Amino acid sequence: MAVSISKLVLLPGLDGTGELFRDLIAALPPGMDVIIVSYSGTGAQSYEELLPIVRDALPKDKLYVLVAESFSSPLAIHLAATHPDHLAGLVLCAGFAASPVSGLIRPLIAVLARQIFLMPVPEWVIRSFLIGEGASNELTGRVKKAVESVPGHVLAERMRTVLTCDVREKLAEITVPMTYLQAAKDRLVWPSSVEIIRRYAPAITTVHIDGPHLILQREPEQSSVAIQLFLSRLND
Repeated sequence: MAVSISKLVLLPGLDGTGELFRDLIAALPPGMDVIIVSYSGTGAQSYEELLPIVRDALPKDKLYVLVAESFSSPLAIHLAATHPDHLAGLVLCAGFAASPVSGLIRPLIAVLARQIFLMPVPEWVIRSFLIGEGASNELTGRVKKAVESVPGHVLAERMRTVLTCDVREKLAEITVPMTYLQAAKDRLVWPSSVEIIRRYAPAITTVHIDGPHLILQREPEQSSVAIQLFLSRLND
Protein backbone atom coordinates (compact mmCIF):
# COMPACT_ATOMS: atom_id res chain seq x y z
CA MET A 1 0.00 0.00 0.00
CA ALA A 2 1.36 3.45 -0.93
CA VAL A 3 2.44 5.75 1.89
CA SER A 4 0.87 9.21 1.80
CA ILE A 5 3.39 12.04 1.84
CA SER A 6 2.13 15.04 3.80
CA LYS A 7 5.30 16.54 5.24
CA LEU A 8 7.14 19.53 3.81
CA VAL A 9 10.51 20.98 4.77
CA LEU A 10 10.65 24.65 3.74
CA LEU A 11 13.99 26.35 3.04
CA PRO A 12 13.84 30.16 2.94
CA GLY A 13 15.10 32.82 0.56
CA LEU A 14 17.97 35.25 1.10
CA ASP A 15 16.61 36.60 4.38
CA GLY A 16 16.93 33.11 5.84
CA THR A 17 14.38 33.78 8.58
CA GLY A 18 11.54 31.56 7.40
CA GLU A 19 9.14 34.31 8.50
CA LEU A 20 7.79 34.82 4.99
CA PHE A 21 6.19 31.38 4.62
CA ARG A 22 3.09 32.38 6.61
CA ASP A 23 0.74 32.85 3.65
CA LEU A 24 1.87 29.67 1.92
CA ILE A 25 1.29 27.62 5.08
CA ALA A 26 -2.17 29.15 5.46
CA ALA A 27 -2.97 28.11 1.88
CA LEU A 28 -1.91 24.49 2.41
CA PRO A 29 -4.62 21.94 3.27
CA PRO A 30 -5.31 21.00 6.89
CA GLY A 31 -3.15 18.15 8.06
CA MET A 32 -0.08 19.20 6.10
CA ASP A 33 2.92 18.87 8.40
CA VAL A 34 5.48 21.64 7.85
CA ILE A 35 9.01 22.17 9.10
CA ILE A 36 10.45 25.65 8.54
CA VAL A 37 14.24 25.85 8.49
CA SER A 38 15.85 29.17 9.41
CA TYR A 39 19.49 30.17 9.11
CA SER A 40 21.57 31.81 11.79
CA GLY A 41 22.08 35.56 11.54
CA THR A 42 25.68 35.13 12.68
CA GLY A 43 28.66 33.12 11.54
CA ALA A 44 29.64 31.81 8.12
CA GLN A 45 26.92 31.81 5.48
CA SER A 46 28.26 29.72 2.62
CA TYR A 47 26.19 26.80 1.41
CA GLU A 48 28.75 24.42 2.93
CA GLU A 49 28.27 25.99 6.37
CA LEU A 50 24.49 26.09 6.07
CA LEU A 51 24.16 22.48 4.93
CA PRO A 52 24.43 20.96 8.46
CA ILE A 53 21.62 23.22 9.67
CA VAL A 54 19.30 21.78 7.04
CA ARG A 55 20.44 18.21 7.64
CA ASP A 56 19.69 18.50 11.35
CA ALA A 57 16.15 19.68 10.59
CA LEU A 58 15.22 16.81 8.27
CA PRO A 59 12.66 14.24 9.48
CA LYS A 60 14.29 11.06 10.68
CA ASP A 61 11.34 8.68 10.36
CA LYS A 62 8.85 10.09 7.84
CA LEU A 63 8.80 10.72 4.10
CA TYR A 64 8.98 14.41 3.18
CA VAL A 65 9.33 16.81 0.27
CA LEU A 66 11.96 19.53 0.31
CA VAL A 67 10.69 22.96 -0.84
CA ALA A 68 13.52 25.41 -1.53
CA GLU A 69 13.00 29.08 -2.25
CA SER A 70 15.45 31.06 -4.41
CA PHE A 71 18.65 31.40 -2.31
CA SER A 72 18.17 27.93 -0.85
CA SER A 73 17.83 26.12 -4.17
CA PRO A 74 21.56 25.28 -4.62
CA LEU A 75 21.60 24.10 -1.02
CA ALA A 76 18.61 21.83 -1.64
CA ILE A 77 20.13 20.48 -4.86
CA HIS A 78 23.39 19.70 -3.08
CA LEU A 79 21.52 17.97 -0.26
CA ALA A 80 19.21 15.96 -2.53
CA ALA A 81 22.23 14.70 -4.47
CA THR A 82 23.47 12.99 -1.29
CA HIS A 83 20.27 10.89 -1.14
CA PRO A 84 19.17 11.68 2.43
CA ASP A 85 16.88 9.14 4.07
CA HIS A 86 13.13 9.66 3.58
CA LEU A 87 13.45 12.39 0.92
CA ALA A 88 10.61 11.79 -1.55
CA GLY A 89 10.78 14.84 -3.80
CA LEU A 90 12.23 18.29 -4.41
CA VAL A 91 10.43 21.54 -5.25
CA LEU A 92 12.52 24.48 -6.45
CA CYS A 93 10.82 27.89 -6.32
CA ALA A 94 12.31 30.67 -8.47
CA GLY A 95 15.61 28.89 -8.01
CA PHE A 96 18.90 28.32 -9.76
CA ALA A 97 21.76 25.82 -9.93
CA ALA A 98 24.44 28.34 -10.88
CA SER A 99 24.72 32.07 -10.34
CA PRO A 100 21.70 33.81 -11.90
CA VAL A 101 23.92 36.85 -12.48
CA SER A 102 26.52 36.70 -15.25
CA GLY A 103 28.88 38.97 -17.10
CA LEU A 104 30.59 42.06 -15.73
CA ILE A 105 27.78 42.82 -13.33
CA ARG A 106 28.59 39.75 -11.20
CA PRO A 107 31.97 40.98 -9.82
CA LEU A 108 30.49 44.45 -9.44
CA ILE A 109 27.64 43.17 -7.25
CA ALA A 110 30.11 41.08 -5.25
CA VAL A 111 32.16 44.17 -4.48
CA LEU A 112 29.15 46.36 -3.69
CA ALA A 113 27.12 43.75 -1.77
CA ARG A 114 28.16 44.91 1.68
CA GLN A 115 27.34 48.55 0.91
CA ILE A 116 24.01 47.61 -0.68
CA PHE A 117 22.77 45.72 2.38
CA LEU A 118 24.03 48.23 4.93
CA MET A 119 21.31 50.61 3.77
CA PRO A 120 17.57 50.22 4.48
CA VAL A 121 15.83 48.50 1.58
CA PRO A 122 13.58 51.00 -0.25
CA GLU A 123 10.00 49.88 -0.75
CA TRP A 124 10.27 50.49 -4.50
CA VAL A 125 13.09 47.92 -4.67
CA ILE A 126 10.97 45.36 -2.80
CA ARG A 127 8.02 45.95 -5.11
CA SER A 128 10.04 46.12 -8.33
CA PHE A 129 12.25 43.08 -7.81
CA LEU A 130 10.63 40.88 -5.17
CA ILE A 131 6.85 41.08 -4.83
CA GLY A 132 5.56 43.07 -7.79
CA GLU A 133 3.98 46.48 -8.12
CA GLY A 134 0.48 45.41 -7.08
CA ALA A 135 1.50 43.88 -3.76
CA SER A 136 -0.26 45.00 -0.60
CA ASN A 137 1.33 47.38 1.86
CA GLU A 138 1.06 44.64 4.47
CA LEU A 139 3.12 42.18 2.43
CA THR A 140 5.60 44.89 1.50
CA GLY A 141 6.07 45.69 5.16
CA ARG A 142 6.57 42.04 6.11
CA VAL A 143 9.21 41.51 3.43
CA LYS A 144 11.00 44.70 4.40
CA LYS A 145 10.96 43.70 8.07
CA ALA A 146 12.30 40.21 7.33
CA VAL A 147 15.16 41.50 5.19
CA GLU A 148 16.11 44.27 7.59
CA SER A 149 16.07 41.89 10.57
CA VAL A 150 19.22 40.26 9.21
CA PRO A 151 22.60 42.03 9.60
CA GLY A 152 23.76 43.60 6.36
CA HIS A 153 27.09 41.78 6.37
CA VAL A 154 25.25 38.44 6.61
CA LEU A 155 23.06 39.25 3.60
CA ALA A 156 26.16 40.40 1.72
CA GLU A 157 27.94 37.11 2.43
CA ARG A 158 24.89 35.15 1.28
CA MET A 159 24.78 37.22 -1.90
CA ARG A 160 28.43 36.47 -2.59
CA THR A 161 27.64 32.79 -2.05
CA VAL A 162 24.89 33.04 -4.70
CA LEU A 163 27.25 34.73 -7.14
CA THR A 164 29.82 31.92 -6.92
CA CYS A 165 27.54 28.87 -6.63
CA ASP A 166 27.53 26.05 -9.16
CA VAL A 167 25.74 22.77 -8.41
CA ARG A 168 24.74 21.95 -11.96
CA GLU A 169 26.56 18.61 -12.00
CA LYS A 170 24.79 17.53 -8.81
CA LEU A 171 21.40 17.75 -10.51
CA ALA A 172 22.19 14.58 -12.43
CA GLU A 173 22.83 12.75 -9.16
CA ILE A 174 19.33 13.39 -7.79
CA THR A 175 17.07 10.35 -8.03
CA VAL A 176 13.82 11.69 -6.53
CA PRO A 177 11.18 13.50 -8.63
CA MET A 178 11.62 17.26 -8.99
CA THR A 179 9.42 20.16 -9.98
CA TYR A 180 10.16 23.84 -10.54
CA LEU A 181 7.78 26.70 -9.75
CA GLN A 182 8.69 29.39 -12.25
CA ALA A 183 7.65 32.97 -11.57
CA ALA A 184 6.63 34.35 -14.95
CA LYS A 185 7.44 37.94 -13.93
CA ASP A 186 10.70 37.19 -12.12
CA ARG A 187 13.16 40.09 -12.46
CA LEU A 188 15.96 38.39 -10.53
CA VAL A 189 16.08 34.80 -11.80
CA TRP A 190 15.74 34.73 -15.57
CA PRO A 191 14.39 31.85 -17.71
CA SER A 192 17.99 30.95 -18.58
CA SER A 193 18.42 29.64 -15.02
CA VAL A 194 15.48 27.30 -15.55
CA GLU A 195 16.91 26.11 -18.87
CA ILE A 196 20.21 25.28 -17.17
CA ILE A 197 18.38 23.16 -14.61
CA ARG A 198 16.43 21.38 -17.36
CA ARG A 199 19.66 20.68 -19.23
CA TYR A 200 21.11 18.77 -16.28
CA ALA A 201 17.80 17.37 -14.99
CA PRO A 202 15.60 16.80 -18.07
CA ALA A 203 12.96 14.90 -16.10
CA ILE A 204 12.10 17.92 -13.95
CA THR A 205 8.60 19.31 -14.45
CA THR A 206 7.87 23.04 -14.57
CA VAL A 207 4.85 24.96 -13.31
CA HIS A 208 4.46 28.54 -14.55
CA ILE A 209 2.85 30.94 -12.10
CA ASP A 210 2.04 34.49 -13.15
CA GLY A 211 3.85 36.46 -10.49
CA PRO A 212 7.12 38.04 -9.28
CA HIS A 213 10.24 36.51 -7.74
CA LEU A 214 8.73 35.91 -4.30
CA ILE A 215 6.05 33.73 -5.83
CA LEU A 216 5.28 31.81 -2.62
CA GLN A 217 4.45 35.09 -0.88
CA ARG A 218 2.65 36.87 -3.71
CA GLU A 219 0.71 33.87 -5.04
CA PRO A 220 0.45 31.47 -2.09
CA GLU A 221 -2.76 29.80 -3.27
CA GLN A 222 -1.41 28.97 -6.74
CA SER A 223 1.88 27.83 -5.22
CA SER A 224 0.01 25.63 -2.76
CA VAL A 225 -1.98 24.03 -5.58
CA ALA A 226 1.22 23.31 -7.53
CA ILE A 227 2.85 21.72 -4.48
CA GLN A 228 -0.25 19.64 -3.76
CA LEU A 229 -0.36 18.38 -7.35
CA PHE A 230 3.26 17.36 -7.06
CA LEU A 231 2.52 15.52 -3.83
CA SER A 232 -0.46 13.79 -5.39
CA ARG A 233 1.76 12.43 -8.18
CA LEU A 234 4.21 11.14 -5.59
CA ASN A 235 1.37 9.52 -3.66
CA ASP A 236 -0.13 7.75 -6.70
